[in-house]
Amino acid sequence: MSAIAGYVRWDDAPVDAELLKAMAGALIHRGPDRQAQWCNGSVGFVHCLLQTTSESFTEPLPYATADLVITADARVDNRQSLITRLGAPPDIPDSKLILETYRRWGPACVEHLVGDFAFAIWDQQQQHIFAARDPLGVKPFNYYMCSTTCFAFASEIKALKVLPDVPQRINDFAIADFLLKRFHHRTYTFYQDVWRLEPGHLMIVSRSNLRTYQYWKPDPARTIRYASDEDYAAHFREIFTEAVRCRLRSSSSAGVLLSGGLDSASIAGTIREICGPQQDAFSSFSAVFPNVPRSDERLYIEDVVAQGRIKPFFFHADQKGTLPDIERLFWHLETPFATPNLFLTWELCQIASQCGVRVMLDGLDGDTAVSHGFGYLAELAFQGRWSDLKSEIDDLAQQWKPNAHRSFFYRSYVFPILTLYTRQLRWSALLETVQQISTISNVSQTQLITTYILRPLIPQSMRIMWSTLRKRNSVSPQILNPVFARRMTAYLLQHDIAQLGKYPPRNDYDVHARNIQDGLIPLALEKADRTAAAFQIELRHPFFDQRLVEYCLALPGDQKLRHGWSRFILRRAMGDRLPPAIQQRSDKTNLGFNFAHVFLTYERALIDSVLADPVAIEPYVNLDFFQNLYHKTINNTTSNPTDVMIIWLVVVLNIWLKQEYKQ
Repeated sequence: MSAIAGYVRWDDAPVDAELLKAMAGALIHRGPDRQAQWCNGSVGFVHCLLQTTSESFTEPLPYATADLVITADARVDNRQSLITRLGAPPDIPDSKLILETYRRWGPACVEHLVGDFAFAIWDQQQQHIFAARDPLGVKPFNYYMCSTTCFAFASEIKALKVLPDVPQRINDFAIADFLLKRFHHRTYTFYQDVWRLEPGHLMIVSRSNLRTYQYWKPDPARTIRYASDEDYAAHFREIFTEAVRCRLRSSSSAGVLLSGGLDSASIAGTIREICGPQQDAFSSFSAVFPNVPRSDERLYIEDVVAQGRIKPFFFHADQKGTLPDIERLFWHLETPFATPNLFLTWELCQIASQCGVRVMLDGLDGDTAVSHGFGYLAELAFQGRWSDLKSEIDDLAQQWKPNAHRSFFYRSYVFPILTLYTRQLRWSALLETVQQISTISNVSQTQLITTYILRPLIPQSMRIMWSTLRKRNSVSPQILNPVFARRMTAYLLQHDIAQLGKYPPRNDYDVHARNIQDGLIPLALEKADRTAAAFQIELRHPFFDQRLVEYCLALPGDQKLRHGWSRFILRRAMGDRLPPAIQQRSDKTNLGFNFAHVFLTYERALIDSVLADPVAIEPYVNLDFFQNLYHKTINNTTSNPTDVMIIWLVVVLNIWLKQEYKQ
């Protein structure tokens, strides 16, 4: 992990070296080993290095040649292939390797790179900056553009805020989305005119002109078909092993964030396989919840540790609040965050840092990367395989019991195809499908026709109006200050229109591709990145390896869902690397129980302080509704998770706004 930043003046004024130093100073926590600036007239680049690979010890950044300059936060995973094709020396640092790919292929260089990266290149001949971000958004890239004065970029927004050109106006749209739990935007930030480069995008910036291009997205035409389940599993195992191996390239020992789930256990088992019995034990870091057993996975974690060569460290996460070291936490995270369990990563990284760990492998959101396979249900319905569909849903309901019911799977993946047939005017197929679905789901034809056929025929404008009226009675919109809500009406309606315009999924690829491109993924990765950076740790995510994601996207649906077993391919491929109890887990521990417990136990004074001094949030939050919701929650013996989450969002927003007003 490193930090990058840059500043270009379009008015040809020389870049102030002191401003570059200030940008570096704001980022030094990400790269304490070496800081450097490069400046030539109206262009300046910054780099702060955290040494995590052997090549990084000799990596001069920013690196300048006669015509090109690069600053990069990057790990290139297809090094050997590129070295061979480019004729580069075997010990070439990753940043120089990227520069050589740009020299050979120009902007198309990103199509030849595999790994996690965010970088910027100043092309002296073209007089532009070329920048790119990896396909899944592991590495962060923020920027500001003013066509008349300057362009600036940085790994973190705090480095942009030191520049006098960059306005520090709060983005009200981001606040509205935050309070309404809409976390799908991929470009904006909580500051007006400060943007995020989207994952899988490149950028070319010249005087008065900023253009972005998408160079990577899921390919619906790519499919993989093998003769047997073992062939699929063998190929998955090969790609996943390489994804872990690449992320073990480190100048020091790597650790692993270990829960009792499939994802982190698969990583731990693969590390053990790669390193072999001759290697020393590697460290694992786990959160346990002895006082909240419904959230505790210690028994599963101990099953993984019992397989050998793991030195475990545990954090008792039910005995501490969700907002540790508040001022420092918010300084690092920069903006409000809707991930209440992020304190687990914070505490575990702190422990890992004390153990000398600089690289940590994380199984973050392997669910999305591999896919549960629920979209396969829609595929079975489209193919008219009604008996198979009913059996699969019956098996799913049994496996996931009591966390999911048959009706959930029918509502989410089967009933919506009636809407699709309606929009396509496929009346004969529609009537037959209504009869078949009613038979296997025990839902009346009248109800199906009313909800999924007649309602979609209502004009979109009327549906939006009805949706808006309904939301007035839901919890989330009521949390908005009515004046603020009216001001945001047009913006919020745009979201509703976009949601209504989405077509129902036809197969698992549709579901999988949508999830991979959802704004939640880069948002979660960015917050995890900043959390680990506070302790000079680089998080690496094997499940967000581009090669693995592309392989899983191309798999047939029955390799992801089989007889009620979700993520079938992962269970089969990792069979000998997982304890049987984990391989056969059908449940998923709900950390929400612990969150509600520690938040309402240890942060009560913090919540009360919001009510005592609500000046910061008053323009955005309906204070009467918030107060009533809070009192209702603390007086109930069993708290509604949705209500607790809304209270959390308000508290987090209040803390952030107060810190902003101090500046």
